[in-house]
Amino acid sequence: DIFLVHNGIIENYKELKQKLITEGHRFTSETDTEVLAHLIEKYFNNNLEQAVRRALKEVRGTYGIVVISKKEPQKIVAARLSSPIILGIGKDEFLVASDPAAIITYTRQVINLDDNEIAVLKPDDFFILKEKPMVSIEWSPKEVEKKDYPHFMLKEIMEEPDAIENAIRGRLIIKEGTVKLGGLDSVSERLKKINRLILVACGTAGYAAKVGKYMLEEYVGIFTDADIGSEFRYRKHILDKNTASVFVSQSGETADTLAG
Repeated sequence: DIFLVHNGIIENYKELKQKLITEGHRFTSETDTEVLAHLIEKYFNNNLEQAVRRALKEVRGTYGIVVISKKEPQKIVAARLSSPIILGIGKDEFLVASDPAAIITYTRQVINLDDNEIAVLKPDDFFILKEKPMVSIEWSPKEVEKKDYPHFMLKEIMEEPDAIENAIRGRLIIKEGTVKLGGLDSVSERLKKINRLILVACGTAGYAAKVGKYMLEEYVGIFTDADIGSEFRYRKHILDKNTASVFVSQSGETADTLAG
């Protein structure tokens, strides 16, 4: 009941095939593509995209696939990992291909699927699912408790010395009196020519930038500005090749800072 087109290589298809055989699946070829079809069939329960999602979680390798099912004939599911998939958005139709040349005579409106994305196409609509890998939280339960503080803000203020120590741990080079910041290695020579620095931030990160301004001017001897992100983005700035900007965000998602 499952039909698919597959471009790529399923590296662990032999292990998957052996497991499927023990579960009663019968194969008519030696291809890794047939294994993938059976794996999707195994997880199919009246929802094709969920079956594809579950199947792909067991797969190692590369794939660009398009899947259909007899039981859901009005649905096409496409997915990719390191193998190109393009969705063509035409007039009253959707197309799926691995190369623009295959659909350019039908439409020039396309969406390129990214790795770990799954597209679900229906007669009058489509949507894209994004699979994200799991990550582990490295905090301990004690670190997220208030301890004896009345609120978290006071706790964070009192823990600032520890936060600074944790941030520079493994980066200090005591013998040389310097630090190792990997993200700056590629631009280290350009930074040596900088004679002006602009720190852009909002909220509490803005206060940190103001402190940073005084520290940089006192200890590094470089002219430094601390600017508010919500204002920085709307002003005309006088910048030259010897000016560098550093955008500071506590969350990493501050809209005004990112827009700047």
